[in-house]
Amino acid sequence: MYSDLCARNFRIVGLLCPLMVAVYLGGCHKASPPGDAVTRAPVVAPSQANTASPVQTETQLSQASPAESDVTPAGVEADGVDSESDSPADEHSQEVPSGDESSTNAASPGEADSPGREPPDVGTGETANEVTNVDPESPDHDPEPRFMLFTPDGPLVVEINLSIHGKPHAELMESILGEALALADTDGDGRATWEEIFSNERFARRFLNQLPLMDYDDAQRVQFVNQYDTNGNGSLDRLELPSLLALGNQGGASTTAFSLQSSNEYRNLNRYRSGLLQFLDVDLNGSLSADEIDSASVRLRSRDYDLDDTVELNDVLSSPLGDANRFDAGNTYDPVVAQRLDMGDRWNAIHHGLRELYARGGRLTADSFPLTPDLYPTLDADQNGRLSATEYQKLAEIEPDLRIEIAFGRTHDGSLTPVKLLFLDPQLEPHTSVTLPDDKWLILSLPTTRVVFFASDLQEPDLEAEVRELVQRLDANQDGYLEADEWDDDSVPQYLTFASVDKDGDEKIYPAELVSARQSDQSLASGQVHARIGHQPDALFVALDTNLDGRLNPREIDAASQRLVELDQNADGRIDVTEFPDSILVAITRGEPQRANRVFRSPPRQRSVAVAESPRWFRAMDRNADGEISQLEFLGTVEQFGQIDGNRDGYLDADEARSLTSGE
Repeated sequence: MYSDLCARNFRIVGLLCPLMVAVYLGGCHKASPPGDAVTRAPVVAPSQANTASPVQTETQLSQASPAESDVTPAGVEADGVDSESDSPADEHSQEVPSGDESSTNAASPGEADSPGREPPDVGTGETANEVTNVDPESPDHDPEPRFMLFTPDGPLVVEINLSIHGKPHAELMESILGEALALADTDGDGRATWEEIFSNERFARRFLNQLPLMDYDDAQRVQFVNQYDTNGNGSLDRLELPSLLALGNQGGASTTAFSLQSSNEYRNLNRYRSGLLQFLDVDLNGSLSADEIDSASVRLRSRDYDLDDTVELNDVLSSPLGDANRFDAGNTYDPVVAQRLDMGDRWNAIHHGLRELYARGGRLTADSFPLTPDLYPTLDADQNGRLSATEYQKLAEIEPDLRIEIAFGRTHDGSLTPVKLLFLDPQLEPHTSVTLPDDKWLILSLPTTRVVFFASDLQEPDLEAEVRELVQRLDANQDGYLEADEWDDDSVPQYLTFASVDKDGDEKIYPAELVSARQSDQSLASGQVHARIGHQPDALFVALDTNLDGRLNPREIDAASQRLVELDQNADGRIDVTEFPDSILVAITRGEPQRANRVFRSPPRQRSVAVAESPRWFRAMDRNADGEISQLEFLGTVEQFGQIDGNRDGYLDADEARSLTSGE
């Protein structure tokens, strides 16, 4: 009887359990409105994350989880909850996985307390996946590149207006892609078949980095077509073209018109672990005394081992850059310095960055952004004190805090200013200053941070000068132009031929024709722009490097002690890590195929026209190429140096050298 009773009870339980589970699941589904089912993001374990480098490339970001660069600890779900709870930030803390224990960034105001905290989804139940699936009305043209810059002083919305050769960037890229399709279509019927592409040597030479398509056997051709003919219509279409052209970029880099690569590697470390500060801090007490400030120039000169009158950062570091042990490894969980706002799929990572950096992992409020007080009320449209995923999308539309024009290439009249400030939010003006040392640099000085923008045109640094030199070298009879027998295929880009450059058919190629051909007959890389954004390795070194060339020249070494005195904000005769500004570098580069640079530093300055046209003896003595000759570099006597040094500043410049040569 007892056994029968037990069997009956088990049967009842067996019938009830599925019913209870169904009721429970039904209740869970009712928590979300119909049609708003949450797509659960994959949980990324720390062991699966790429922790080798803190740098996030465009490809890595596009393949990451909804929090993108923010790795979700194993066992933590990445969706389905309201991320901004009222509990303190510490209550959200997770134990740091062993793979992230190497990150020991020093804490400072505005930084996250715990690098192991879960990256929550944004808003009140809205997930990043839901935002990603929204298909807004496509604009007539690509929007201008826009990103959020996470500075120690607060977030800034930055917009970059790009142009190349005086034309909008997007227009040039479309022109290049259209030209690629036209070149692939050898019979001109408006359809570039794969057979045409396999027999098109010029297309392969120009756009595919000389890929030997003509030598492919049948099996290789079938495999190639299966990979790139995504719609299976037997021809190359506009949407398939970017993937194919990626073969022509070194390393198979993306063919996107604009890409952004950011890092968190030196956040805080460039101040709290400044190698230059440690070098000058003789008594190792963490600050510079008056005596240490006075002796700074002497100590710096002691590291000029090669006697070139310059000191680089590696000269003063106990562990040079490039050594894996020089600093603690960057934290792949910590927010990167910049996130794009014009992509439409980064809202979860942006929310995480704002919370971690400006609310210590807690709730964002109107007081979280003192530098831009209008930001929070602008985003919080419903005034409910919470920022939802939908509200974050307004960051792609609101007026930016900073709008900068970056102009690459050259216009027909030769006039072009590479970097220009177009707009600065008036609410920033009381707390910031903007300086333009020259036409390629813009420095935004915030209360505790200096943001350096620079434009670097690696595609054609000086095309006209290069072409003039080439024509002069090949022009055997020196008549000012090239004839067919003087043309050298090995000296010009392989996609150019004598006939393609000689547009007027007069059998003569003048320098202007070759310049025009180089500008119009462009490779894909000539239209690609890449942004690299990160904290510079050593903020104190940057503070002394006044001309931003990545090294200290004789003037900067001599002025080091005085510059340190100027940094003493509280005038107590000492310098500590809170008194010199953080430094962020925003590098906007055109035509660089290798995008995986992992060290963010300023490029060397190019010589000015005055230096380039200075006497030969001046350029020869200027061993460190800084545009001046110090007494150490000068090969004459002290008396001769004094006679040439007209302004008695202790250095010879190009104008003083020309005055001597001209007899003035």
